[in-house]
Amino acid sequence: MNRVGKVIKENGNFVVVEMHSTSACSGCNHCGNGDGSPDKSIRAYNNIAAKKGDVVEINMENQNVLLAATIAYGIPFITFLSGVLLADKLFNSELVSALSGFIFMAISYLMINKNEEKFYSSKKYVPEVVKIHQKYQDICFNIK
Repeated sequence: MNRVGKVIKENGNFVVVEMHSTSACSGCNHCGNGDGSPDKSIRAYNNIAAKKGDVVEINMENQNVLLAATIAYGIPFITFLSGVLLADKLFNSELVSALSGFIFMAISYLMINKNEEKFYSSKKYVPEVVKIHQKYQDICFNIK
């Protein structure tokens, strides 16, 4: 999965790249941009020394995108269902089952968030800057 964006911030071995949203982005606020603007920011591993202002191409293998989505959405969903089913068996109450499901899901989100740095350090779940596009520096992006 390749995307093009502009580096807006450097942070050690990582850069923050701002890019225009695509139709695949609709309804997904994973980038942390929930204000409805058409531009999204993403943290990417910078192994080619891209600098602030560079227009870069970032890449993440499709299978890793799917695996990251499974971790972010699949695991909480499964833990939610597990909490609901377990509480239903033990207490036979819809209210307790729903609360249990939400508690299990919240715990899974906390565990994923706690291990976020491990995901970033593995580089498997992090996009990587693969190319700097010199000819598009001022043409494609009007990003500050």
